Amino acid sequence: MSYLHWSKTRPFAKYNLAGSGVPTADAATFDTTLSAITMSSKGAYGDPVLLEILANRYGVHPDQVLPVPGTSMANFVAIAAAGKSDHPVAMESPVYDPITLSSQFLNMPIVPLSRSPENGFLLNQDELANALAKGAKLVVVTNLHNPSGQYLDAETISKIAAQCRKNGATLLVDEVYLDAVHIVGGPSWWSGVTLADNIVITNSLTKVYGLSGLRCGWIVGPAAILDRAREIVNLLHVDLPTPSSELALRALGQFPALEARHRAIHEAGQPVYLRWANEEKRIRSYPNFGALFECFKLPVGVTSDQIEAVLVSKYETQVVPGRFFGIPDHVRVSTAAGPADLAEGLARISQALDDLI
Repeated sequence: MSYLHWSKTRPFAKYNLAGSGVPTADAATFDTTLSAITMSSKGAYGDPVLLEILANRYGVHPDQVLPVPGTSMANFVAIAAAGKSDHPVAMESPVYDPITLSSQFLNMPIVPLSRSPENGFLLNQDELANALAKGAKLVVVTNLHNPSGQYLDAETISKIAAQCRKNGATLLVDEVYLDAVHIVGGPSWWSGVTLADNIVITNSLTKVYGLSGLRCGWIVGPAAILDRAREIVNLLHVDLPTPSSELALRALGQFPALEARHRAIHEAGQPVYLRWANEEKRIRSYPNFGALFECFKLPVGVTSDQIEAVLVSKYETQVVPGRFFGIPDHVRVSTAAGPADLAEGLARISQALDDLI
């Protein structure tokens, strides 16, 4: 079972720690009425106003921006546009499951690049060099890393892009969580696409801004790759939903409020998680850079499937098993459930560990 299928069909749990972003924002965010929304398409490949706003944000020409329905769609289209079916894709491991499945669906062989827990989920540079030497024309990473939440800074991304350029390869960076870094007080906002001309990025209004229902994602990158991406989206849809585009435009004008909301949820949940992690000596946690989720290693001998089964059947609690990312000895938990529910859900994880050890 794929991660997305599991996430859509899993049973309801009282203490739901299986999320990975901001809870859905209230409709009042948009400050509009239904009668103000037009149904007429305003652009063949996206509303020109939306294209201009995103282009200004990234410092590129509007031809280098393509809106698509969410980051998962953006990743699929970007891999199809930037990759080559007769060349391998160098892909981080562990990785968000739909990215792997997209490459497999497109018959692109995968060369894994280790981001092991033992190495703090840093990218293995030797494996990257070997993959490029073997003919990889596309390298795929997530930043913040999904599922660990670890951060690749601008210098590291620039170095990876430089290695790719020497071998005629493109670097695809899924940045759906990256904005969280500056929101919680990290370095000022930046994007990989501003660092090198062989970088493609994907993003959306979903994980950081809580607007998943809009399905407003985008791809930004070199014009040649974006031209190819437009050809691909012609096979997937005709026009983007106009109401979503119009609401997205309003949301882009509300970034300060949406960022403040993310920051408040992070500041409420992070201390709760840290207290539990410091007291629960049986797990190993990792630094947090602003994501509203945490990934931790389970005690030796306990698998994520085992603890999930106990949590669901006995403790009304849901977590994300690490098997979906290739790390079956880890689980990912949301810290956005609200302090009380988060504390109770984490306490129930400790109870489940008592049962299993």
